[in-house]
Order: sequence, then C-alpha cells, then structure tokens
Amino acid sequence: TEPYLQLTSYSMSFGPFGGPQTLDIITNRTWKLSSNDDWIKIGKTEKLGTYRFRVTIEIPYYKEFIKRIGEITLVTPFETRKIEIRQFPLTPLLYFDNKIRQIPKTSGSFNVELTSNDCIWSISGAPSWISMNPSSGKGSGTISVSHLQNPDGVERKATLKFTSGAVSEYLEIIQAASERVIELNINEKNINSGAGNFILNISTNNAPWEASGLPDWITLSENNAVSGKTIAVYYQVNDAKSERSCSLMFKSGNEIKILKINQEKAPVYSHDGFTGDPVFVGSNWWAPVNLGYDPVNYKYGKLYQWGRKDGQGYGDSEPATEIKIAQNPTISNPAPNVFYTTEISPYDWHFPKDDQLWGPSKTKNDSCPEGWRIPTYEEGQSFKSYINQMIRVVVGKHGESECTGMYIYGYGKKGLFVPFAGFRSISGISFGRDISTSFWTSGVKGPYAYALDFDRLYVSFDDNVRSEAKSIRCVKE
Repeated sequence: TEPYLQLTSYSMSFGPFGGPQTLDIITNRTWKLSSNDDWIKIGKTEKLGTYRFRVTIEIPYYKEFIKRIGEITLVTPFETRKIEIRQFPLTPLLYFDNKIRQIPKTSGSFNVELTSNDCIWSISGAPSWISMNPSSGKGSGTISVSHLQNPDGVERKATLKFTSGAVSEYLEIIQAASERVIELNINEKNINSGAGNFILNISTNNAPWEASGLPDWITLSENNAVSGKTIAVYYQVNDAKSERSCSLMFKSGNEIKILKINQEKAPVYSHDGFTGDPVFVGSNWWAPVNLGYDPVNYKYGKLYQWGRKDGQGYGDSEPATEIKIAQNPTISNPAPNVFYTTEISPYDWHFPKDDQLWGPSKTKNDSCPEGWRIPTYEEGQSFKSYINQMIRVVVGKHGESECTGMYIYGYGKKGLFVPFAGFRSISGISFGRDISTSFWTSGVKGPYAYALDFDRLYVSFDDNVRSEAKSIRCVKE
C-alpha cells in the first residue's frame, strides 16, 4: 500500500508552568520521534489502533521572562517532519504601594518597596531634579528616590515608569511649590505727556502673575501670564494742565509689587505774544499755530525757504516781500521779508548745498521758540502714519484767526487745525492760499527736503525743492 503520515498538530504551545500535552501520529510505516532541546521531554507512547499512536510531550516549569522555541523531529522511511514547540514566559510582576507620592518643597528622599517575581526591570522618565538608586535591577528590592528642592512658585510633577518586558507600572511624584516671588525691573517710571510705551520686565519663580489697578489711560500688552514675562506698557496723551499718576499692582500669590507711573502735564506753546495748547499727532506735540503767526499781519503764519531762519508773507495781502536772486546769501545776516529766487536746478537758494541748516537737533537757523524745534523726517512720517481722521475744508480757528483749512486727528480727542496757507514757488510767486499748504521737516533727500503736503483731498509726505517757501509747524523738543 501507499505510505501515508498524518499528525494532529504541527505546532504545540505551552504556558510558563509547562505540563504534558499529547501528539497523535497516524502512519502505516515505522517512525521515530526525537528532540535536540533538552527542555522538551518525549514521554510515553500509547497505541490507539493499528496505525494510530499517541505520544506525550512534557515541558517543565519555565521561570524566565522571554519566550523560548524548540522543535521535535519525526522521521519515517519516506518523510521527515518538524513540530514547533513554543513555551511562553512568565508575566513580569511589578508592585509597589502608594503610586502617588506627595513630597515637600525641600530636598530629600523616600523609599519605594518593589515586589517582583525575579524579573529584570528598569526605571525611566526621571527629570533632572529626581534620581533613583538603583535605577534598574532584578527581583524585589528597595529603591531610594532622591529629589532636589523646588525653587518654583508652582508645584511640579514627575512620572517614573517601571518597566519589565511589556509590563509597566507608574509612580507619580508631586512636589509642593515654594513661596512665590515676583520682581519688577522698574518700580517708578516718569513719562512725558505724549502717547508712547515702555518695556517692563516681570520676573517670577515660574509662578503665574496678574496685573490690576490700571487707569483708563494705561494698557498692558498682557495683563497676566503663567510665568515671568517682558511686556509693553502703553500710555495715552495727557492733554490736561496737571500731572497725573497711577500705581499698577502686580501680584503672584501673596507677593505684590507696585509700579508707579508719573506722567507730565501737557506742554504750552508760546511765541511772539501768542499762547496756545499744542496737539499730539504721531509721535510728538505739534504747535497749535504755524511759525510766525500774528493775528494782524500773518494770520496763516509766515512762509520759509528750507533752512532759513527768516520768513516771508504771502502775496500782496501781507507785508511786502522783496524778491532777490540768490547769490550765496549770508545766513547770519537776517533778511526778513526777503525771498531768494533761483532758476538753477536743483533750485536751492543756498550755494553750496548745506544739509545742516536745519537738523534733528535745534540749529541756529531754527526759529521755533525755546523748547520747540522744526520736525524731523521721522516725525513727518509718524504724523502721516498716525492720522486716523481728517475733516477737510472747513473754516477753523488758527490761533485767534479764522482761516480755511482742515482738522487732523491723531491721538486724543483734540484736533490739529491746519490752515491752507499756500506757498511761494521758486520764482517767488504765491500760490494755493485757502486751497493747500505744506509743513517743512528737517529731513533731506539729496538736493531736496521733505515736507508734509496738505490739500482738500489728501495728506502726503514727499521731497520738495528747497527754494520754495512753505509753512513751519514746530514740535516739542
């Protein structure tokens, strides 16, 4: 007859405690069963029929913690087969009491009594303020856990992971907070009357803080945070005739620090018998009237060629202005009501070009009253950028005079009235009265100089030829 061979299983699995299992062999030929693994024992064979045999496979107790695999070899005259034997390891046992430990803010240590079934284990997840001895081992034992003092004003936590194979247990450690500390790099700040900001550094021992006591003219970039922070303190214009102060409170826990802020009163503009209140636009206070204002002769103010100390009137409606050809006029020799004309490009009344006639700091050619000066290039830019409202073409109060012009609003509720004073061209001819005007700045660009230009539709900031005569609106030094 044809040989045949059948097995009831081609693999056998045992738990860590081992034990016997049987394997049935059905064949019509002789066979032999063996194993090269000394932990696999081939036991008795029982004949169940003519061609059926039942063999007992015995596996001992396994105390290790990794799976082991062996095999049995079945040999017949016509075929050889392998039967895989797998024994699974013990499940590691890790146990300790009190899996959440509350510890004090001070440095110290405590013990963890670990119970284990002789498995190999290790501990991970410790932050820099925690150490273990030992941090790995085998079987049961005592583990000493040391901790540093907590310098922070908030509690801190750590989770230690005890691992053996696929088994993990966790120990949560919660350390109490230290007393909260808060410090300010400034305790008192004196600020000018304009709008602006300054930087405040708030230091804590990683504790949260909050600010209070803010008046309506002070805002903070952040009113609270979870730890120390550098913030901006913003203040609004003080257009009152008196100083003002406030005390901001910064609190962290029971700790409180005070920042006192003192803001100057609004300045007063006074020149040639006129006194008025300036208006803050952009980054500075601007005089309430044009330079040279006189309610009788110059109700729109005087017109100035760039860099000159002396101004002129407009057309024939104001005191007569003499037109002279520019021939390197001496700037130290005052020449009121004289306009220097030139037909030579780039149309500068002064030869050679001198960028220092006006500057960011007050010069001898600056006719603004004491404490005031001609605006800088940056202040002209800021003026243009911070205009948030314009009321165009109105009859408004320029000093004590009524003029056609426009109101400019920057910070605050008070507007700056800009009369349409017009200008003188390079030939000395007057244009634009009650239609447009310009404010010189000390900023220069090559042979030209920058001015704010106003008309009935817009405000611009651009370069102009220096021999034109335009208005000057002084700003606070």
